[in-house]
Amino acid sequence: SAEWMLPKALWLKRHEPDVFARAGAVCEYQDYLNLRLTGRLAASITNASIRWHYRARDGGYAPSLAAALGMPELIDLWPKDVLPLADVVGKLTPEAADHLGLPQGTLVAQGGPDAFIATIGLGVVRPGSLALITGSSHLQLGMSATEVHGRGIWGSYADAVVPGLHVIEGGQTSTGSVIAWLRRLLGEGVDFDTLNAEAAAVPPGSDGVLVQEHFQGNRTPYTDARSRGVVAGLSLSHGRGHLFRAVMEGIAFGTELIFETMRQAGCGPTRVVAAGGAARSPLWLQIHADVSGLPLVLTRVPEGPALGSAVIAATAAGHYPDLPTASDAMVQIDRQVDPDPAAHAVYREVYQRYKALYPATQPIHHAGAV
Repeated sequence: SAEWMLPKALWLKRHEPDVFARAGAVCEYQDYLNLRLTGRLAASITNASIRWHYRARDGGYAPSLAAALGMPELIDLWPKDVLPLADVVGKLTPEAADHLGLPQGTLVAQGGPDAFIATIGLGVVRPGSLALITGSSHLQLGMSATEVHGRGIWGSYADAVVPGLHVIEGGQTSTGSVIAWLRRLLGEGVDFDTLNAEAAAVPPGSDGVLVQEHFQGNRTPYTDARSRGVVAGLSLSHGRGHLFRAVMEGIAFGTELIFETMRQAGCGPTRVVAAGGAARSPLWLQIHADVSGLPLVLTRVPEGPALGSAVIAATAAGHYPDLPTASDAMVQIDRQVDPDPAAHAVYREVYQRYKALYPATQPIHHAGAV
């Protein structure tokens, strides 16, 4: 994936060898911005841990991996300094301060990729807690006190957000994007409020309609780019409310499958904080809670990456001793969505049928993949 450092660097070496040969450094765009701001080249431990295979506990970078990929020189091109979140990269240079209209000497704190910074802004800074970040796709980021290696989850990433903790990662490629696609398919005159109302009138389980949400493949737990979406159980008695609810349920089933995979690896969530597009849909939130059987916590400031950045800045400026303390002080809980026991009981049976869809349809999708 182009999201990962090693494939990006390998592509550059293979397809633009002259550029690679002239490179003085290979880094993320964030690192380049910090270089221009402060004059110091330093990587974020978050990026390095989750996408560069960096482990501070084992000496840092992995020279053997770079060598196995035919680019041992890459290790020398990466930033020598790898800084934890909230460490001070440096101060604004006079040129950067003038360009931005900020005072010279303003501190620049080390940050990281948006979703991982969102965990801090959602108060997910202790073992057992998990951020459910929703939008066009879903991302599940949890904290574990111990190192985890389990099939079907990504990570664990040691010290990637909070020193001493391991981050575990799951993801669904197509979630809110499927809902948006379905609304467009049903006609431009149909709004989300109407569809939500019609879906709310349909009972849990959508009267037998079942959706597998792999419309752009599956990220976890199968990591199968050729898997595809499935709509099963349709009859002439079903309406658009059934289909709309079934899509929301299918997405929630995919989230629960990730939670189940985490539990099997010994790192299942006990506290889930939700943010993003789903947080604006009471029905979708309730379906997520009912399917998982877990309460969903919502924070007063739903923009997790923005508040997480503020928490990092406050810690770097010395207002708090560490990120968990700062997060506890700055993140406020708004409300909690509790699961309905009766709906959860219905969904347990439907969830088993959802899990049967992937092995049943995988050969068909792989044979016809384009």
